[in-house]
Amino acid sequence: MDDAAGGDTLFSTLADEHLADAEVTWGRVLGRDALAVRGTAFAFLEGGRLAVKLSPSRAVEVAASPEAGPVALGPDRTLRHWVAVAPPADGEEPWRALLAEARRHATAVADLGQTGPGRRGKRSSS
Repeated sequence: MDDAAGGDTLFSTLADEHLADAEVTWGRVLGRDALAVRGTAFAFLEGGRLAVKLSPSRAVEVAASPEAGPVALGPDRTLRHWVAVAPPADGEEPWRALLAEARRHATAVADLGQTGPGRRGKRSSS
Protein backbone atom coordinates (compact mmCIF):
# COMPACT_ATOMS: atom_id res chain seq x y z
CA MET A 1 0.00 0.00 0.00
CA ASP A 2 1.43 3.42 -0.91
CA ASP A 3 1.71 6.28 1.61
CA ALA A 4 -1.27 8.23 0.21
CA ALA A 5 -3.59 5.21 0.35
CA GLY A 6 -2.30 4.30 3.81
CA GLY A 7 -2.85 7.89 4.95
CA ASP A 8 -6.41 7.90 3.59
CA THR A 9 -7.29 4.69 5.42
CA LEU A 10 -5.67 5.75 8.69
CA PHE A 11 -7.23 9.22 8.61
CA SER A 12 -10.67 7.71 7.99
CA THR A 13 -10.27 5.37 10.96
CA LEU A 14 -9.04 8.09 13.32
CA ALA A 15 -11.63 10.62 12.09
CA ASP A 16 -14.40 8.16 12.92
CA GLU A 17 -13.08 8.00 16.50
CA HIS A 18 -13.38 11.79 16.85
CA LEU A 19 -16.72 11.99 15.05
CA ALA A 20 -18.20 9.65 17.67
CA ASP A 21 -18.26 12.79 19.86
CA ALA A 22 -21.11 15.11 18.84
CA GLU A 23 -18.85 18.14 19.40
CA VAL A 24 -16.72 17.11 16.39
CA THR A 25 -18.15 17.62 12.90
CA TRP A 26 -16.96 17.91 9.33
CA GLY A 27 -15.98 21.39 8.15
CA ARG A 28 -13.95 22.68 5.20
CA VAL A 29 -10.36 23.90 4.82
CA LEU A 30 -8.92 24.73 1.40
CA GLY A 31 -11.85 22.98 -0.23
CA ARG A 32 -11.17 19.76 1.68
CA ASP A 33 -13.22 18.01 4.33
CA ALA A 34 -11.77 18.80 7.75
CA LEU A 35 -12.51 17.76 11.30
CA ALA A 36 -13.77 20.68 13.38
CA VAL A 37 -14.82 21.51 16.93
CA ARG A 38 -17.65 24.04 17.06
CA GLY A 39 -16.64 25.35 13.64
CA THR A 40 -12.90 25.50 14.35
CA ALA A 41 -11.06 23.14 11.99
CA PHE A 42 -8.23 21.08 13.40
CA ALA A 43 -7.34 18.36 10.88
CA PHE A 44 -7.65 17.31 7.25
CA LEU A 45 -5.90 15.04 4.79
CA GLU A 46 -3.41 16.70 2.41
CA GLY A 47 -2.05 14.38 -0.27
CA GLY A 48 -2.09 11.37 2.03
CA ARG A 49 -0.50 13.35 4.89
CA LEU A 50 -2.25 14.40 8.09
CA ALA A 51 -2.58 18.20 8.28
CA VAL A 52 -3.19 19.49 11.81
CA LYS A 53 -3.43 22.96 13.32
CA LEU A 54 -1.33 23.31 16.46
CA SER A 55 -0.23 26.09 18.77
CA PRO A 56 2.42 28.32 17.13
CA SER A 57 5.36 26.92 19.12
CA ARG A 58 4.26 23.31 18.71
CA ALA A 59 3.68 23.76 14.96
CA VAL A 60 7.28 24.95 14.57
CA GLU A 61 8.53 21.99 16.60
CA VAL A 62 6.56 19.37 14.63
CA ALA A 63 7.34 20.97 11.24
CA ALA A 64 11.05 20.63 11.99
CA SER A 65 10.83 16.83 12.11
CA PRO A 66 11.93 14.94 8.98
CA GLU A 67 8.48 13.43 8.33
CA ALA A 68 6.63 16.75 8.53
CA GLY A 69 6.46 20.21 7.03
CA PRO A 70 4.22 23.24 6.69
CA VAL A 71 0.96 23.10 4.72
CA ALA A 72 1.65 25.00 1.49
CA LEU A 73 -0.83 27.37 -0.10
CA GLY A 74 1.48 27.94 -3.04
CA PRO A 75 5.18 28.21 -3.76
CA ASP A 76 5.75 31.08 -1.31
CA ARG A 77 2.89 30.81 1.18
CA THR A 78 1.99 28.46 3.98
CA LEU A 79 -1.07 28.02 6.17
CA ARG A 80 -0.17 29.48 9.58
CA HIS A 81 0.26 26.93 12.36
CA TRP A 82 -0.77 24.02 10.13
CA VAL A 83 1.65 21.11 9.78
CA ALA A 84 1.39 18.11 7.43
CA VAL A 85 2.82 14.82 8.70
CA ALA A 86 3.52 11.71 6.63
CA PRO A 87 1.77 8.47 7.57
CA PRO A 88 3.63 6.82 10.45
CA ALA A 89 5.67 3.73 9.72
CA ASP A 90 5.17 2.42 13.25
CA GLY A 91 1.40 2.19 13.67
CA GLU A 92 -1.34 4.73 14.16
CA GLU A 93 -0.33 6.16 17.54
CA PRO A 94 1.71 9.15 16.22
CA TRP A 95 -1.26 10.41 14.18
CA ARG A 96 -3.71 9.59 16.99
CA ALA A 97 -1.64 11.71 19.40
CA LEU A 98 -1.37 14.61 16.92
CA LEU A 99 -5.11 14.56 16.26
CA ALA A 100 -5.82 14.66 20.00
CA GLU A 101 -3.39 17.55 20.45
CA ALA A 102 -4.88 19.47 17.50
CA ARG A 103 -8.39 18.88 18.83
CA ARG A 104 -7.43 20.22 22.27
CA HIS A 105 -5.97 23.31 20.60
CA ALA A 106 -9.10 23.82 18.45
CA THR A 107 -11.31 23.45 21.51
CA ALA A 108 -9.29 26.10 23.35
CA VAL A 109 -9.50 28.41 20.33
CA ALA A 110 -13.26 27.84 20.01
CA ASP A 111 -13.69 28.50 23.73
CA LEU A 112 -11.97 31.87 23.28
CA GLY A 113 -14.09 32.68 20.24
CA GLN A 114 -11.04 32.95 17.98
CA THR A 115 -12.50 31.49 14.83
CA GLY A 116 -9.68 32.16 12.40
CA PRO A 117 -8.27 34.76 10.04
CA GLY A 118 -10.76 37.11 8.49
CA ARG A 119 -13.53 36.10 10.88
CA ARG A 120 -14.76 37.82 13.97
CA GLY A 121 -14.65 35.98 17.26
CA LYS A 122 -17.60 35.71 19.59
CA ARG A 123 -18.47 38.97 21.26
CA SER A 124 -19.10 39.19 24.94
CA SER A 125 -22.66 40.04 25.85
CA SER A 126 -21.56 42.05 28.87
